[in-house]
Amino acid sequence: MAGCLLRFAGHDLMDYRVGDANLGGSDGCIDFSTGDNAGLESCLVNAKIPEAYVKHCEYVSLADFTVIAAEAVMGRTSPTYDPTNSFNEKSLLYTFREHFLAGRETALTCPWSVDRMPDAEKGVHAMKKVFFDNVFAKSREGWRMTSALIGAHTLGGASLTNSGYDGTWSDPAD
Repeated sequence: MAGCLLRFAGHDLMDYRVGDANLGGSDGCIDFSTGDNAGLESCLVNAKIPEAYVKHCEYVSLADFTVIAAEAVMGRTSPTYDPTNSFNEKSLLYTFREHFLAGRETALTCPWSVDRMPDAEKGVHAMKKVFFDNVFAKSREGWRMTSALIGAHTLGGASLTNSGYDGTWSDPAD
């Protein structure tokens, strides 16, 4: 479930491009028919994410819910998580709670999102184009955040059926 939620939130975020006014980013819209999102819809259904959202849809957009759910997973799986004090000031959950900005609007369709995921076969150049130049363009820590996002691919496993990708992200000899 953790990998599924993070993949959903990450793939939702990755279609953001600098200069596309209000298109893409964390808007709760994903094209489940593309290879990059293969298996994601069934993963979300199996993890009962739609059922969880229905309980909150009157109060929060799908776009905000996606970010909240992903941050909750990251916070609970972080080494800083303390079950006896989940919101201590040194925890990732505390940081997420204190810095959360609500108000994302859910896009009902997202035709602009096609072919905006990085092509793993193009390596660092694709990562730079998608993440450094666009998703994290306003941050001084763009490469650090890009590395963290790519590191999320160590959760779970990849297969053509579930990721649309056939290959490895790194050389097993490294």
